[in-house]
Amino acid sequence: MKKYTSLVVLASFTMALAGCSKHTPTAAIPKNNDGAPSGLSAHISAATNRVSSLSGLEFLVVITNSGPTDATIYPRIFVHGEQTIAVSNPQGRFLVQRPKPMSGLDMEPMERVLKSGGSFTFTNKLSDETIPPTDGNPGKYHARFGGQIPSNEVEITVE
Repeated sequence: MKKYTSLVVLASFTMALAGCSKHTPTAAIPKNNDGAPSGLSAHISAATNRVSSLSGLEFLVVITNSGPTDATIYPRIFVHGEQTIAVSNPQGRFLVQRPKPMSGLDMEPMERVLKSGGSFTFTNKLSDETIPPTDGNPGKYHARFGGQIPSNEVEITVE
């Protein structure tokens, strides 16, 4: 056991050093295959900004490619994903939504090429159930596009 002690200490030191490395703020920005920023952005708008409950609140989402090249997007994930719209409560915690059921009739294509200057528009409803529950908890909630695509933020008041 003694002969492995120095190896364990060296491995632990290396892992700690790697964990402390500086990360760039652009790490979360989607990239094209050549490593350049993709040029994708999302704009969301809520059907209404004053509600009695977040349950089933509908959002219009427009994803735009303002980059110089085409970009591949995944509409099925955007339209049916439970975290397409990320919502945070008044304390700043993100709500976890219950997954929505998918039917074979409303299936979007798995992937789609979005041409430079093009956009993809769809609607997304919040789940009826969230963790933590929001019913009976008035306040100002914030919503944005939940993926790694940059987005605006919308404030929703639950009364």
